[in-house]
Amino acid sequence: IISQGATDYINGQFSSLGANLLFFASSDAIKLTVDDAKVLSDPGQISNVANVGERFVGFKTVVANGQNTSVNIIGVTPSIQDMSGIVMDTGNFVGDDDNVSISRVAVLGPKVVTDLFGEGTNAVGQSVIIASKPFRIIGITASKNSVFDNSIFIPISTATRVLFGVNYVQAIAVQVKDPQFLDQTETDVKTIIFERHSITDQSVKDHFLATNSRDI
Repeated sequence: IISQGATDYINGQFSSLGANLLFFASSDAIKLTVDDAKVLSDPGQISNVANVGERFVGFKTVVANGQNTSVNIIGVTPSIQDMSGIVMDTGNFVGDDDNVSISRVAVLGPKVVTDLFGEGTNAVGQSVIIASKPFRIIGITASKNSVFDNSIFIPISTATRVLFGVNYVQAIAVQVKDPQFLDQTETDVKTIIFERHSITDQSVKDHFLATNSRDI
């Protein structure tokens, strides 16, 4: 779907955003799910968790306005916007309703807009074809001078079920309330994940990846 190098780079773009973020990546042994994220976001589970978001990254050729370009397709939940500091230039970001209804809606980074429609074009309301499937453009992000500028954000439910045909998420982001307890929160999250996935093999536990800004 996407090279490991590209995935690691995008992980770095997310993880470098602040000292209060943890990222847990799916592995061959542990495929993280939306249900895992729901449990982690339950206030009764881990007191230091402020927010939880899911993400799935792929790479696709997109077509619009007689032009085509290859971009990062990032499936997200709405919380990813605040957690990653994404600001909208025009329109709206992916919403909860979009994920519930598996909507074919897209939020374009400014470089994607320039490549497909021309610099400064307001493409909201127009369509873009992703992997031969039409998506309605609902928003354009402000430039971050990062990989996000050449990305398209879509509902994670649409990314996993419609575009990539998987039943798991690539990573779960956890925002903590107090970075002082980041390590303890990481341990607490792992404990819940291991219990939910019935993981008892210590080697699997040891290889379950968690990254934060201190690792970048």
